[in-house]
Amino acid sequence: MKAQEINIRGETGGRPVKTDKRKKKIKRRLYWIKLILLLTLLSTTVVLLALSPLFNIKAIVVEGNMHHTKEELAGSTGIVIGLNGFRQFENDFGSILSLRYKDAEKRILENHSYIKDVKVRFLLPDKVKVIVSEREPFAVVHSGDINLLIDEEGYVLEASEETWAGYPVITGLEFSGFRPGQALEPANRDRIKKAKHVLETLEYLDKNSSFKITERLDYIDVAQLKNICIKFDSRILIKLGDLQDMEYKVTFMKEILQNKLGPHEKGTLDFTTGENPEFIPGE
Repeated sequence: MKAQEINIRGETGGRPVKTDKRKKKIKRRLYWIKLILLLTLLSTTVVLLALSPLFNIKAIVVEGNMHHTKEELAGSTGIVIGLNGFRQFENDFGSILSLRYKDAEKRILENHSYIKDVKVRFLLPDKVKVIVSEREPFAVVHSGDINLLIDEEGYVLEASEETWAGYPVITGLEFSGFRPGQALEPANRDRIKKAKHVLETLEYLDKNSSFKITERLDYIDVAQLKNICIKFDSRILIKLGDLQDMEYKVTFMKEILQNKLGPHEKGTLDFTTGENPEFIPGE
């Protein structure tokens, strides 16, 4: 029985089946051994090459900045010029694969209030590129004696006892505290959005008019979203109601302020009392 098993021949040629299988197994093992050795050698070569002076950082390039200097942003990355770029990835394998310094991005966002988004990339072989997008100032909000400069999403860009000329003042927001670089409480987002709509309407209708409301606008009050008010020229309070028909209301308001009221009259112009606005004189 043994002899028969040993002498069974394959159909294509003359070698014993068991001997052929053994040779295939040996070849397969040798193949994997060679592959592992090759990959190990390749990996070692890549690591040694990556850690060589060839990849030492020579420059940090900054793009997209307007409110923060390039030196400030480059310094906040924590990346040191002259050191190997791969050694500065802080053991983050995902960062190495994407060639992004994610810890540097986090530091920039935490330390610079105007930065909305940032990417810090390693440009092989020896440069780092910092690309930022910044928040744009939109309005001023009062918090006691402190004035807050915010963007249209309610993020606090700066806080100061001084004010900022050229930006509208928004009143009626509610918040218990603030921190530069962070948004005011979420409940204010809808109020800021509505104030923005009123302001955009005013600016649109002022564009081709010699009588400009925005140049003498004291504030936009959004404390009551169904009765949004604006103060004009420190003497006329205008109750606009909700946002419905805002362009019509502003057009009508401009006509009244320019042609129906004297330059020194004070009072309240109310669009919430009926079909036509009512002017109530005041002191």
